[in-house]
Amino acid sequence: MDKTLPYRRRWLRQIISLSALPEFAIAHIWRWLGVPPPCEPSTYGKALNFASYVDRTCINGDFHPTLWSHYDNLGPRTTNVADNGLNSRFGMPHPSLRVFLDWLQKHQYEVQCRGIQLAAGRSPKPRRATYVTLDAQLWSAKLA
Repeated sequence: MDKTLPYRRRWLRQIISLSALPEFAIAHIWRWLGVPPPCEPSTYGKALNFASYVDRTCINGDFHPTLWSHYDNLGPRTTNVADNGLNSRFGMPHPSLRVFLDWLQKHQYEVQCRGIQLAAGRSPKPRRATYVTLDAQLWSAKLA
């Protein structure tokens, strides 16, 4: 068994958790995190390739940390809300094109009406208390 596996897992988790850092800190942490942990030669080459990909794509490339840092994000952090909402509305994960287009036209009308209501001064819908509490806990953990 490879004794370096826990170190590689930890390294990958740390890379994934970069999205929870403020933008200015990501480049600083990447200088330290951009070097993979020691492991077997074949695996080390793959880890170096991965680190190079992350560097040229997510750190210094087209997908700059300003696009994916969630440190200051106070809204939803995933697309699960959209996915679950669509599945529940259609009753299936992959509706036919006709069903989807019919739904899309109806939904577009609802969104347009809601936009007119908001522009006329109607207040936005309140968020669920559970999500308000979770966001407050995340924010306090970021500040700690």
